[in-house]
Parts: sequence; C-alpha cells; structure tokens
Amino acid sequence: MLRLHEKENSLDWPSDLCGFAIRAIKDFLMSEDDHQDNNLDFYAAEVVKKCLLPNDEKGARYLVDALVAHASHRYGSFYKAEQTAAALAERSPLIFLDNALASKDSKLRFSRYATHHHPPLAKIDPQILVEWCQRGDLERWVLVAEAIRPFCSHDNRLDDGAKAVSLSRQADYLLQTAPCPGSILEKLAFHITPTSWSGSRAAIMERRFAALEILSNHSRREVREAFAICAKKIRLNIAREHERELSEDHERDVSFE
Repeated sequence: MLRLHEKENSLDWPSDLCGFAIRAIKDFLMSEDDHQDNNLDFYAAEVVKKCLLPNDEKGARYLVDALVAHASHRYGSFYKAEQTAAALAERSPLIFLDNALASKDSKLRFSRYATHHHPPLAKIDPQILVEWCQRGDLERWVLVAEAIRPFCSHDNRLDDGAKAVSLSRQADYLLQTAPCPGSILEKLAFHITPTSWSGSRAAIMERRFAALEILSNHSRREVREAFAICAKKIRLNIAREHERELSEDHERDVSFE
C-alpha cells in the first residue's frame, strides 16, 4: 500500500484508501519496534503528502497525536519517524504546532533534540510560524525559537572549503516580528554550539557566529542591543572551545610520542 505514494497526488487515491492509509501510518507510528526498516519512514512520509488533504483536520490530529505518543515512549525523540514528522508539519502546520510543540506537558513537547536529519519545522513558512505565535502568549515565540534550526548551509564554499552559513528565513522573520526579540535571540544563540559534528567544533561555532553578526546592523534597536549582549558570551564560548580543542590535540600528540 505504501508504494501507492508514486501516484501523482491525493486526488488519484480513492477516499476509502486514503482513510486506510492514514490508519496504516498511525500503526507505523504506534509500533514499539525500533528495528523497523528505515525505508518505512520514507514511504510513510510520502503517503502523508499524498493522502492527507490540507482541510482534513481530523486526519491530521489523528496522526499528530500518534506521533506525540510515539515520541513520549522515546524520551521526546521522533526516532524512526523523522521524515513522517516533517511531512505532517508541512501538510498541517498549525495542528502540528498546537499538538507537538504547545503541549502543556513539557515532556511531550517537540524540541531541537527530537530529530537529527529532518527538522520538522524546516518547511513551515515563516509567516505561518509567526501567525501561530501571535495567537498565543510570549511562550509560543520562545518555543518556536528553541525548535527551529536558525542556521542554514549553502553550496558555495568558504576559503577553507567549508560551506557558507547564513541565518534562516524563519529565524530572520522571528526577530523582525517578535515582541520579545531579546528572548528569541537568546534561544537562537543557543544553536551556535552544535550537538553533533565532525572536525572542529569551534570552527563550526565561528561560522554560525559570523552568520549571526549581521544582527549588529539590524533595523530593530532591540535586536541590535540583544545581539551586543549575546555576542560577548558567544565569543567567550568559542574561545573556550578553541582552548579545549588545543588541549586535546596536545594530549593526543604527547600520547602518540
């Protein structure tokens, strides 16, 4: 059934088959078998894109609730369902945000640690994110700032061969519109330090900080002032990371000798 995702769009699917597909995806999400074929996540995500109609709020809530239950049994992780989560967020962003991000139980909230390769909020239009934030209190702005990935890489390379980094459209729009830009920037700055990496962690932090430095000339005074405060802490953290790496390199060289 999952291979029916190859059909062009949901209109090619009989309505009863769409309903069956949604139930099958729920079963996939609710499975406690963490040794399932990784391809199942890909196929389930494709089916979500094809069978979940934009106005099908009932179906969307049904699947997002299953996704939250999936994460609740895995310490908040969307393990084995990252692509499905991203497809649900893209297809029904407001329902995803209401149920997976704004949960009153902090243990059930989606966080930056929930996924590794497919951040669910990445394909949500920045304006939709902001409109959702504006419907609630200040906490919503902070939750979104914590959950998005504020930095994006580009194909063009720097002198050292690394990919260039810039501030994402989502992060930029949040800072333009948030009533609490200082709190938003504090959460975005937390992403300067990668949780997984290869090579020099300090170098990655430097590239991300360079992308953030554009805020020193931001049109909003509150953003400029908040950046000036954050920048001092970030520079200190980068310096400490450089020292740690140098110390490790020295210990490695001594051990080798």
